[in-house]
Amino acid sequence: VGVVCAVCGNLLVGKEGPMIHSGAAVASMLPRALGDWFPSLLSFRAAPVERDFVSVGAACGVAAAFAAPVGGVMMVLEEAATVQHW
Repeated sequence: VGVVCAVCGNLLVGKEGPMIHSGAAVASMLPRALGDWFPSLLSFRAAPVERDFVSVGAACGVAAAFAAPVGGVMMVLEEAATVQHW
């Protein structure tokens, strides 16, 4: 809600923050929706899986904002390494 209000209010937030936030927000809703639509995918509602979805959504936002898909992949690897302790 805060990002939408900031962008609609013409505040100087840049394009990177809202893109990353939007990607993470959409990705956080995806596991719940998949669990509702497809009962066989209820395992997607687990916290680690949902955290992975949010990381991938944020990486999609990074890739879209900076036009750098490799940067998005590197961000996901960094997030996975900090959570998984690779």
